[in-house]
Amino acid sequence: MMSKDTGAISCASLLEEKHLISILLYLEREGLTRKIDLYNNVSFNPRMPEKIDRLESAGLLEQKTDGYSRSTLLELTEKGRKIAQMLEDIDRALKARGPQPPERTF
Repeated sequence: MMSKDTGAISCASLLEEKHLISILLYLEREGLTRKIDLYNNVSFNPRMPEKIDRLESAGLLEQKTDGYSRSTLLELTEKGRKIAQMLEDIDRALKARGPQPPERTF
């Protein structure tokens, strides 16, 4: 009898939450980013700090304080970069599907 890997399911389900994939893809493209720049380019959703904290708890990004400007900086971890690259591969594959059959009308 095989046991379920519930840890994998709960980690993958993290990406179902709104904006989390967009955050990962933005940080993959931009690299080290100020938190305010992420808000300006992804979302000003009032729950963004919580979403960032969830990604950090999952080991996908790190938050650092810039000692000079006291801005919060965000950067993907190695694990976060791998996940973001996989998401980019999926995005490219979906875009490259070619022509779709016409919609059927009834």
